[in-house]
Amino acid sequence: MRPSELWNPDTEEFITIESFNHPIEMNRTNLRSKLNHASEKDKKIEELFNELQHEKQRSAGFQERHCLVLNDIRQAKQLAVLHSQ
Repeated sequence: MRPSELWNPDTEEFITIESFNHPIEMNRTNLRSKLNHASEKDKKIEELFNELQHEKQRSAGFQERHCLVLNDIRQAKQLAVLHSQ
């Protein structure tokens, strides 16, 4: 950054201080906007993370029930083999 210029993140270029009107107000507005946007993103990430955790728990429950059913089927087959002998 050059001493007589400021970085403008909106245009992604350096601008001279003389052509920059009300830098404090513009920076406050930009900062508020960016913080609000970041906050919205954080909320969405948290919502998606919570949804993922819930779905993982559901999946684990389904997997456990699936294993129980498979074990029951194996036991039933073994009993059928024993009774047929």
